[in-house]
Amino acid sequence: MRRSGGSDASFDWQSYIVETTEAEKDRLQRQLEAKQVQIRRRSEMYEAAVDALKQELQDVEHQLDRCIRTREKREQLKRRRERLQGDLRETREQFADDMQQLEDAVLELEAELAELCEAEQLLEQAVNR
Repeated sequence: MRRSGGSDASFDWQSYIVETTEAEKDRLQRQLEAKQVQIRRRSEMYEAAVDALKQELQDVEHQLDRCIRTREKREQLKRRRERLQGDLRETREQFADDMQQLEDAVLELEAELAELCEAEQLLEQAVNR
């Protein structure tokens, strides 16, 4: 923010607006990049969790196929399988909810950034007239 020199020092609105707009664009861009990193990390965590649950579920299914021992053991494995299936379903639902929230936040940031760029262009056009 600069002020013109002299006795009738007036505020340099144009410089102020340009500096403020640039700072706001930088802030929005950093937030957008942070959300994209968050989406990538959340996706990686989700994929790892789903892979682990699927592997554990596969192990239980294999044990169930081979298990003829006791009825109690089979029931225990069936309960474990149901729990794992529930965990997998819950993980998928939570991931879908998380992704929706993150995608909504990204869309809001992109819209805000687009509005800011549009306002900046209008300002430049007004100044150049």
